[in-house]
Amino acid sequence: MVLYFGESEDYFCKYVQANQVTKEHGIAMDKKLTYEELEKRVQELEKIESEEKLVEEKLFEEIYFSQTLLQAAPVFFVAINAEGKTIMVNETMLHSLGYKQEEVVGKDYLTTFVPEKNREELSKIFDKLIQLKKPTLNENFIMTKDGKELLIEWHGRSIFNKKSEFSYFFGLGIDITERKQVEEKLRESEERYRSIFENAVEGLFQSTPEGRFISVNPSFARMLGYASPEELVSGTSDIAKQYYVNNEDRQRYEQLFKTAGFVENFEYKVQCKDGSHIWVSDNTRAIYDRDGKAARYEGYVTDITDQMQAKQELKLLNLRLKHEATHDPLTGALSRRAILDNLTKELIRAKRRNTRISIGLCDIDHFKLVNDKHGHQAGDDVLCSFVKVMQNTLRPYDLLGRYGGEEFLLVLSDSTISAEEVLYERLRAKIVDNKIMTRSGEVRITVSIGITSSIGDDTADAMIAKADAALYRAKENGRNKLAFAY
Repeated sequence: MVLYFGESEDYFCKYVQANQVTKEHGIAMDKKLTYEELEKRVQELEKIESEEKLVEEKLFEEIYFSQTLLQAAPVFFVAINAEGKTIMVNETMLHSLGYKQEEVVGKDYLTTFVPEKNREELSKIFDKLIQLKKPTLNENFIMTKDGKELLIEWHGRSIFNKKSEFSYFFGLGIDITERKQVEEKLRESEERYRSIFENAVEGLFQSTPEGRFISVNPSFARMLGYASPEELVSGTSDIAKQYYVNNEDRQRYEQLFKTAGFVENFEYKVQCKDGSHIWVSDNTRAIYDRDGKAARYEGYVTDITDQMQAKQELKLLNLRLKHEATHDPLTGALSRRAILDNLTKELIRAKRRNTRISIGLCDIDHFKLVNDKHGHQAGDDVLCSFVKVMQNTLRPYDLLGRYGGEEFLLVLSDSTISAEEVLYERLRAKIVDNKIMTRSGEVRITVSIGITSSIGDDTADAMIAKADAALYRAKENGRNKLAFAY
């Protein structure tokens, strides 16, 4: 380049600068430039330098911003170079693991952070990252400085340069230790519940309030004669019609939920697959949604068929024992104690209601002759036939009891004198007309009856004494008679 003397120092300086910058940027200068051209070229170069500076500043700001985000991020960040050395760890990860930057940067990542038992596996994951050149998601344990293990969920990626050569790994991690522990406890709890559900002796179930089974356990299915829970659930579309024997039980069941929200020891009959019936005891609660509406029912039922049958046998036994305790074993009439107890109760009721009560003391005439002539077995037949005729003639609410031997006590409630006389006469006449077939042949008998009445002022003993005196007069008057003592 040719320089001309006489040009100003300022021009010279700019010329040299322009020449130098032009060379640096590979701009050829094969001709002499005027001062104006040099000035223009210098301005262009100054603009380029200004733009490059802005780019550098922007790049620096972006790098600084990115680093700030990584340091402040609530997740772990780590970068590892091709030699496996840690080149960057953010503050979140350092704080959680208990390290400082100088303790980990430049150190081997695997031996610093990864438990020995997991290093080989993680090394394979790093190799996979390089081979696939795609992001990966995996979980692995890392160690804190004091040796505690944390389970981290990593989103990892490998970075390559322009020549497609591996440069470094980086990973973003979330500490999922507590979450995994909760999930594991939940899984264990679900397994325990499932085990209880599957193996429980009771029939466990879930159903909709509308009347469909959601799920049942094997015991429930076996209880109703189904091969599997699935068969029972799919085969029952209407619980009220297909499960309950009596629809009234289903209605009572639903009413209990409306008022109490649960049922407890609710006993009812259910239908089995083969059409047979069993008794069950039901304990169910309602599960509500956020709006307070019953979303489902869940509970358990127990087969109580054997207990219910035993209860019915026990009930019948109690009734039989009670009957035997209050009835004469030969004739079936009330026993002496039972008829006297009833008489006392009727007297109390008559006094409270101011109504009449009448009693008749009946004696079979010449009964000893029946036994002597026909035998005691024939006498038993006569007593039984006598009671049968009397019971068929009395009103449903009248009472008849064996007072002793061939004597029987009648208790008539809510009667009038005229009605009493008619009824007692009818009884006497029926006995006269009755032909009794005994094991020793036909026997005919008559009866004498002593009668008295009260509105409840007398005691049972006092009334019986009056009736006994009247009976004595009936016998004196030739037997087969009625005698009244008012």
